Amino acid sequence: MALELKQLRSMRSLNAALKEARSEVIEEIIEKLETILQERREEEKRNQEDEASRRANVQDMKNFMAERNITIHDLMEEFHCGPKKRGPMKPKYRYVDLEGIERTWTGQGMTPVQFSALMEATHTTKEDYRLTPEEQQRLFEEEQKNRQSRQD
Repeated sequence: MALELKQLRSMRSLNAALKEARSEVIEEIIEKLETILQERREEEKRNQEDEASRRANVQDMKNFMAERNITIHDLMEEFHCGPKKRGPMKPKYRYVDLEGIERTWTGQGMTPVQFSALMEATHTTKEDYRLTPEEQQRLFEEEQKNRQSRQD
């Protein structure tokens, strides 16, 4: 009969499980439990020592960085760990919405409401509005030029 941890913690359950066991068997079980307990204590002590050492090392590093005026952002920049900045994406779809305005969509995120309304009204799918790779590149370059001229 396999005992759960909850049962092992209960005197009544232990007594019932060991009711027919001889005292030698119970002593053998106790020895095994003591061995397990000793190993567990040693492991916990090692883990505590490792954590204390890690915390000390982290504090040493923080002091080292403070002495040299180095920030965590400097390290992130050096190791390219910061948030990835994604540039503008090429449009994948071009459509004229129900109001007659020409729009593009990259295909990222939720489908624009105007695009969904257009497809529902005309019984079409996204694929009907997909741009060829050449059209995608041309529109992307046009949008880049427009962005550049607005910044100037």
